Amino acid sequence: MSSASLPDRPRREAELPEFRTGDYAAPGAAFHRPSRTFLPAFEVAFLLVPGFNIVSFGAAMGPLRQANDLSSSPLYRWRLLSFDGRQVVSSSDVRVEVDDGIEGAFTPELALVCSGRTVHDHLDPASLRWVRSLASKRVALGGIDTGAYFLAKAGVLRGYRCTTHWDHHDTMTEEYPDTVVTPGVCLIDRDRLTCAGGDAPADLMLNFIASQHGHPFAASISDRLVHDRIRDRRDRQRRPLVQLIGTGQPRLIDAVQLMEANTEEPLTVEQISHHVGVSRRHLERLFREHLGCVPSTYYLRVRVTKAQHLLCQTTQPIMDVAMACGFASPSHFSKVYKDVFGHSPRDERRPARIRERFAA
Repeated sequence: MSSASLPDRPRREAELPEFRTGDYAAPGAAFHRPSRTFLPAFEVAFLLVPGFNIVSFGAAMGPLRQANDLSSSPLYRWRLLSFDGRQVVSSSDVRVEVDDGIEGAFTPELALVCSGRTVHDHLDPASLRWVRSLASKRVALGGIDTGAYFLAKAGVLRGYRCTTHWDHHDTMTEEYPDTVVTPGVCLIDRDRLTCAGGDAPADLMLNFIASQHGHPFAASISDRLVHDRIRDRRDRQRRPLVQLIGTGQPRLIDAVQLMEANTEEPLTVEQISHHVGVSRRHLERLFREHLGCVPSTYYLRVRVTKAQHLLCQTTQPIMDVAMACGFASPSHFSKVYKDVFGHSPRDERRPARIRERFAA
């Protein structure tokens, strides 16, 4: 999957991307290359973290390869890296050979961290230092699937907007309040590129290619990949509630959004009904008709589902998780959790339970 062996070469200052500063900015000026004729190939490094999603990795590689196929000269070159230079096992047990380890790695123009659901078990200290050193050299950095979590752990997402797989959204929001975690499919904020899993990396790289070589060129690559359109930060990963129940229930949608935004200090049903402008009885009828339960039951599910994500993806004390999800006492939290999932919060973190969860 890797390109031919690449000789190290000195990086000329003119080849460095022009990074924009300030709040979120469109990537056009950040990576634009005005001509493809005389510029050397743009160098990309893929750091494969054990347990990475091979589908997501392939989705990121495809647009780069197609870009080279459609150009008279190679536009991109890449190397695959691992922590130690040895092969990396993906989440589907596919073993991938790499070109090098981080210790002997060249300095790329873009480094992409590819990781999966078990990223928390593979936060290699040397690799985190390597990522920080690249940031100090103004190398563009990206995260594929849960790669944004790896970047945040390295401390290189402070003050940036990013996205990650929706299953890790709550975790990142809780652990890294100085990073704005968005629900979009992919996002480029200055010199940071992040995306969800699945085929979202294809969208990320198509947007990146468009920023360098124009949207028509990226669209032609999308066509070759049978990718019907290029999604961006405005496209959400999960189907919004409006797609499930239709556009005719704006009060219900507003109520659910209020619940999702207020888990640490839950609102009362009366407060929610007041905010959305309906009576409590009317709100309860809407929930029963369209979601099959009363508002309090739905709200509890929202909070306890967030608690499960935090338990599985962080090392926060159980009491801290309980408080972050609006439970004042450990005993109440444990009872509700067991009623919903059939086991206690403590059992959720037992090795056997974790293996069972990630084997699913």
